[in-house]
Amino acid sequence: MTKPDENGPVPDGRVGQRQKASRPFTIAAAIRQMERQTAPLKAEIERAAEFGRQIAEEFELEDSDAGAAASEPAKAPAPQPNPELSGRPAFEVAPGPELLAAMRQAFPGFKPTGSWWFHAERELKNAHHRSNPEGHGAFCSAYPNWSAEDLIRHLEAEERIPKRPRGGRRHTRTVDDLTVGQWIAAMAAKDSSFRYLSYRAAAKLGPFSASAVRTCEIWVQMKAQVEAEASEKAERAEAELADRQSEDEDAGGLRRSSTKYGVGKQRTTRKELEHERDVAVFLRSKGEQPGKKRAE
Repeated sequence: MTKPDENGPVPDGRVGQRQKASRPFTIAAAIRQMERQTAPLKAEIERAAEFGRQIAEEFELEDSDAGAAASEPAKAPAPQPNPELSGRPAFEVAPGPELLAAMRQAFPGFKPTGSWWFHAERELKNAHHRSNPEGHGAFCSAYPNWSAEDLIRHLEAEERIPKRPRGGRRHTRTVDDLTVGQWIAAMAAKDSSFRYLSYRAAAKLGPFSASAVRTCEIWVQMKAQVEAEASEKAERAEAELADRQSEDEDAGGLRRSSTKYGVGKQRTTRKELEHERDVAVFLRSKGEQPGKKRAE
């Protein structure tokens, strides 16, 4: 009977056969094996590069276009989206300089990272829930669809940042070194009837718009003065009419004014004038009769 080998049973269960010693695996052998495995891939890469060069040669630009392209500065590569902001609002993925400045002003130390955007969103939503709990659901639904301008306006509404100066059409502020107020004063001094024009009619006489004339402080003060003068004239006329219709007379057939606008003695009525005329005619007729002596 065969005795078992001193090294014990082999893996397949057979006894008595010595295992063949394996060769040691060196680093050089590992490198050679990697080169053999990657050789087909390298060949494919070289063929693709050669194919790309051939296409570039076939579609080569003309000399003029090539020169123009060479003179233009190289464009900066487009920023790659941040993976942690995928699915977030568009203004978080590619914020502009104006939005970044507003966010740094509203949240000191702000950086366009995912954690900071989440922090800002949480602060804005908590503040809105405290101020308007009824509309908080609509606010949260609309927030992901906001633009950068929407976010800046919201920061201004919450007074987290100061409001930007209001833009719009530029108006003429000075003409011949005259402001609209100086122009109105000069026109009123030149022609007194200018004070009674409407602001639209006044604007047609000069280079300033109707809204600029209407909102000018000099124009407002001038029109208030004209209105006060008209009211005073109306009150004076009403008082004089009441004085003429009054029947409080002096003994001599004349009456005094009882208002502060009176001018002293007033004219007599037509009846009084007729009476005075009759008296004069009577006296003349008596004086013309002959033989009459004047009473002593």
